[in-house]
Amino acid sequence: MKKTIQRVAVIAALMAAAALIGAFVFLATPATLMPEASAALRSSESVEFSEAGGWLTFTPLNAEPQAGVIFYPGGRVPPAAYAPAMRQRAAGPDMLSEERACSGDNVILMSFNIDFDEAD
Repeated sequence: MKKTIQRVAVIAALMAAAALIGAFVFLATPATLMPEASAALRSSESVEFSEAGGWLTFTPLNAEPQAGVIFYPGGRVPPAAYAPAMRQRAAGPDMLSEERACSGDNVILMSFNIDFDEAD
């Protein structure tokens, strides 16, 4: 009986360790970019794209930007994965605000990880 309990405890510990390792690998491995996101990382006739200092910037070309948006990405994807949505926001019209529906916004997509645990 004592050996059976020990075997069950060892098997349970091994399964818990395997689950923790699997969760770590899953969370530490970012997903890859979809083709739509790669295609959005270019300038077009309505939006200028630039990358400098780790920031991705989408600027409307057809009108003066009415507002600026700084977007902090999250999730398990690279920051460039948000490029299609940010390009659409820069191109306008803004569906959330009818007052600014005539032009797009200047959008900056941060491409670094914010760590709130480290104090400078």
